This record gives sequence, structure tokens and C-alpha cells, in this order.
Amino acid sequence: RHRLADALVAVESLASALAVAGEAPDATTGALAKAIAGRTAQTVAAHCQQVLAGIGFTTDHAFHRYLKRTLALEGLFGSSDEIVTGIGRDLIDTRCVPTLIEL
Repeated sequence: RHRLADALVAVESLASALAVAGEAPDATTGALAKAIAGRTAQTVAAHCQQVLAGIGFTTDHAFHRYLKRTLALEGLFGSSDEIVTGIGRDLIDTRCVPTLIEL
């Protein structure tokens, strides 16, 4: 149950990030939302595979389809690690941190 709770927290935080990215017109917020989506997909897939136990590693359960989709979509338009690294490099080069969310 703890793994599924962690997966739910990841999905809820992704929903919040996507809501903010939908309102903000800049590319940095969109890139961060893509990075969060990739990491959320990896987290949820790993936790679901653990919850499913041995059958999660076989083709006897439909989970293998979702895992393959997750891995394919993670690489599309850059992985979450590549995006975060690129944003970090841009921040270091410009020496300016944008305000992403007004608090």
C-alpha cells in the first residue's frame, strides 16, 4: 500500500505541474512539466511492477504494455534527466532564475 500511495502522490504532483504549465506560456515551465511527467511515469511503473510481484515481469499480465509505452515516451523529446540537465546548464549560463510560480 505504501508503494501505491507514493505512486498516487507522484501522479497528483504531476497534475499540479501540468496545470501550472498549461497557464504559463514559457518553454521552461513546459520542459519542467515534461521532466516531472517522465519521472512520475518511471516511479509509477516501478511501484506497480513491485506490487504486481512476479507477474509484473512477464507478458501474462497487461502491465508489460504500459511499461513499454512508458519507456518509449520517456525518450521522446528527451528524457527527464536530459531536460533537467539542459535547464540547469541554461540557468548557469544566464545566471538568472526565472519565477515559475507566483507565491
